[in-house]
Amino acid sequence: MYCAAVEVHALKLDKRKPVTVDDALSVDISGKDVVLVDDVANSGKTLLYALRPLLTYEPARILLAVLVDRAHKSFPVAPDIVGHTVSTTLQEHIEVVCEGERVVNAFLH
Repeated sequence: MYCAAVEVHALKLDKRKPVTVDDALSVDISGKDVVLVDDVANSGKTLLYALRPLLTYEPARILLAVLVDRAHKSFPVAPDIVGHTVSTTLQEHIEVVCEGERVVNAFLH
């Protein structure tokens, strides 16, 4: 079985102005498999806007992974990999706390 090296790259997105995604990736992902990771999926808006700059490279495949899926989708986005699905109201908020690369806690407010 062949296992390619895994590379991690950040994609910055301002949630107040999601159209202005920093689409300057430091590597060409054309023809590669990509996993886009987000902490909490709520409406699907953040994930949808984050896909836009990735598609300019024509990757082989894109998978969406989220730590927590709230399932309040307003946009046609469904994660492929989900850590936890949580039933919440629209007024509640989930905060994920990380230390380095490790998730240490998640809170429901």
